[in-house]
Amino acid sequence: MEKLIRVIARNLIFVLRGKGLGLIDKLRLKLNGRYTPMSVKLFGSKLLLSDAASFVAMYEELFIKNIYAFNSDKKDPLIIDCGANIGLGIASYKRVYPSARVIAFEPDNGIFEMLKSNVEAAGYSHVEIVKKAIWISNEPLKFVSDGGLSGRLDEGALGEKVITVEAQRLKEILNQPVDLLKIDIEGAEHAVIKDCADSLGQVKLLFVEYHSDINEPQQLQDILEIITKAGFRYHIQEAYVNQQPFLGIKPMLHMDLQLNIFAYRSN
Repeated sequence: MEKLIRVIARNLIFVLRGKGLGLIDKLRLKLNGRYTPMSVKLFGSKLLLSDAASFVAMYEELFIKNIYAFNSDKKDPLIIDCGANIGLGIASYKRVYPSARVIAFEPDNGIFEMLKSNVEAAGYSHVEIVKKAIWISNEPLKFVSDGGLSGRLDEGALGEKVITVEAQRLKEILNQPVDLLKIDIEGAEHAVIKDCADSLGQVKLLFVEYHSDINEPQQLQDILEIITKAGFRYHIQEAYVNQQPFLGIKPMLHMDLQLNIFAYRSN
């Protein structure tokens, strides 16, 4: 049955696929195994992806829920994207603001090559992609590459998935007004935001994905205090939660909680 479905998908893909993610591509994504590179056609251009499940989750967040949607009186808002992955965030910004200026950081070697290919295939202008991890210094770091959304900095990590990556201190580039700062860096967000505390006045809108490592103290309260002192109000949405935590915590990878924090200025 699965083979028949694959045959049907191959024969109908060019007929039924639209400019967005078509039904046939959705079927292909469901059939594809975890961490298996593939491509789909998205908004008229070829998009490379490393993991079907990660892509589906990102697609739903960014193009169904439109979680990064924001208003700007500029045609070319400046967006700093920390943790760009394969570039779906860039696609979401560019659909609304084609002239947006984007500086995007992605340290994972394989993911970065997909990001580069996807930006080029879409023909985006004013996009600078940087193969570095966002951190509190510019020193090389150990990075665990998982092939999907959850690659992370981990100085104590060992194994074949551990690579050394270059780093960029975020504070050094917050020297100009930023319309949107997106930080999705798999647990490094607390250290980075703490380091940037006195530079957040340059930022108009701030998105942070908070990751609670089950083996580390929770730092949510400190992050919220820092962004409040920087003049932001905030709104929080669930990204990953345990539905019945009193009956036991089931971590996703090494995280027992993930939250999307949207910080904005009231004036």
